[in-house]
Order: sequence, then C-alpha cells, then structure tokens
Amino acid sequence: MKKKMMTAVLAMTMMAAAVAGCGSSSGSGTTVELTNEAGGDAQAETQKAEADQTAAEGTVYKVGIVQYVDDASLNQIEKAIEAELTAKGAELGVTFDYADYTFNGQADQSILTQIAADLVADDVDLIIPIATPTAVVMQSATEENQIPVVFSAVSDPVGAGLAADVNAPGSNITGTSDAIDTAAIFDLMLPGMDGLEAIRKIRANDAWKKLPVLVLTAKDKEYDKVAGLDGGADDYMTKPFSPSELVARVKAHMARYERLTSSHQKTNDIIEIRGLKIDKTARRVWINGEEKAFTTKEFDLLTFLAENPNHVFTKEELFREIWDMESIGDIATVTVHIKKIREKIEVDTANPQYIETIWGVGYRFKV
Repeated sequence: MKKKMMTAVLAMTMMAAAVAGCGSSSGSGTTVELTNEAGGDAQAETQKAEADQTAAEGTVYKVGIVQYVDDASLNQIEKAIEAELTAKGAELGVTFDYADYTFNGQADQSILTQIAADLVADDVDLIIPIATPTAVVMQSATEENQIPVVFSAVSDPVGAGLAADVNAPGSNITGTSDAIDTAAIFDLMLPGMDGLEAIRKIRANDAWKKLPVLVLTAKDKEYDKVAGLDGGADDYMTKPFSPSELVARVKAHMARYERLTSSHQKTNDIIEIRGLKIDKTARRVWINGEEKAFTTKEFDLLTFLAENPNHVFTKEELFREIWDMESIGDIATVTVHIKKIREKIEVDTANPQYIETIWGVGYRFKV
C-alpha cells in the first residue's frame, strides 16, 4: 500500500518535471489529473503518502522511463524527469531507481512492445513514457496490472485514447499534454469578416502587428495561399492537417517571435535631437525623416558633437578626437568637415541650429 501511495506522490511530481522539460510556461500545456485504480482521488492518495513518508524512507522504487526515439526535445524532457527523480528522492529519503529501467524504443513498435513486457515482468512501480506512440503501448501493457503510467509530450491524450477526459482520465494513467491553446487560431472563412481582412487589421494594429499569424483553412488553391501570405500571414496550412505538424509550426513561429521581441535583444544606439536622428549602430543619419549620406569622418565628427551637447571644443581637440593624432597636421580639415555637415543638416547654413561657431574658440552642438 505504501508503494502505491509513494507512487502517487511521484506521479504528481513527475508532471511538473515533464512540463519543465518541455519548456512550457503556465497555461501553455494541459495537465491530466491522476486517479488510482479504484477511481479514487489522487489528492487523497498523496495526503496518505505524505503521512507515511517517514515509514517509507529507505525504500527503493523502480521507475521505467521509455523514450520513443532519440530526439533533442524529447531528450530534454527525459533529462528533466531524471533530475526531478533524483531531487525528489533526496527530499523524501528514498531511492528512485531509473537507471536500470530507461529504454529507447527507436521508433519501432515491436521494440516498444518488448520494453513494455520487460517492465511489467520487472514489476516496476511507475512507467514514464515520452511521446504518444510510447504512451499508447505502455497503457495497453498495464491495463491488467494497473502499474501507474505518467506520460509526457502527448499532444492529444483524449484523441490518442489515453484518457477519457483531460480532467478525469480514469484508470491508471495521467500525464502532461503539450497541446496548444487554439483560441487564437481562426479560419479564413469567418462569419461576418473575411479572414484576410482580419489579418490586415492585426497588421495595422501597433500592439499586434508583430504577432505571428498562421492560416488554417480548407482553401488549398495556389492563388489562395499566395493571397494569404501576401495579405500578411506568416504561414499557411490546409485542411485536413496533422495536429503534430500544427503544434510544431506554432512552436517554431512562437520561438522566432520570442527571439525577435526578447528583452535581451540588442537595439540600435540612437541619438535624436530636434529632427536630427543619428543611428550609431547602423551609422546612418536622417534630418526631418530624410536620410543623408555621410562620409566616415563626417559621421564621427557629427556623432561626437551630438553626444557632447553644449560643450565647446577647439579645432585642435576635435582634430585629435576624430583623426586620432596630435594637431600637427592641417586642422583646417575640421573646418571643411563642419561646413559639409552643416550643408546636410542645417536649413540655413548662415544661421545654424545645430552646430554653432564660437568665434576665437571652436564649435558647439546646441540643444
């Protein structure tokens, strides 16, 4: 009885590990609630297990982990589960022996079936199948003995026949689903509004315009696809479609969106002063929205002055700063470059609004 109760505790813990391995955030996945073989509530079992935790210390529990195929994302889930088993074992003072019961089905049905038979014969306390095909085989193998099964990386547990309902799966199985919330996926043929019009409205909204848009529709003609993509969609899928492919495409688009909008993404270093815009990163200059072409030294000189507003620099100081040498050369080059810069950014070079001449001293960028 204690083994069953401890297994219930472990099953609840492993759901968290599976979600962590998937990289899911709260609300992005579905957790299927656990029930025991008599149809009782998992929470009650968990509470009993916690009450008997002291008596269970030192016990060894055999846990089978079955990978479907060698895959980067699935391997990540497996590593997260193993880490959680180790941590939970240390916390509870027990040993979860998974090293002797971890297998890879190599995407082969016969191998998965043999693995399932071996785990049942070894009388393991829990089986953790990763991916839908693996979960289906493990469920079938445990129907009679009711060994608890906690699946992971299953997109549609109800559709796969693993659970009657995500909130009450019944029998000996539970787990986590990587299904996406499809509330934001709409058909091109919407009642009251054309789907392409909806996409245009999304792209016209400053708050939404960068959101990835995936078209899911029965309109499979080439011109329909072209119209959808030209209308602002990032991707186009036709019905009937594979749920797994849809999930994969959505994840890819969301990952790309995350990279584009990440707070860690570097932004260009911009200086903006009264209609003058200097992009230091791209080394580009605009005046009242019109881009102007600058030579290397012109750009460097303008940027230096703009970064030090209201500071008067002598020609010698500017020459040393921009040309990186002592003012033993022809400092008249500073005057020439100032003149060229003014011609590009000033409305009236005779009455400059940006770079002032301080007679007898040098130049100042006025703000």
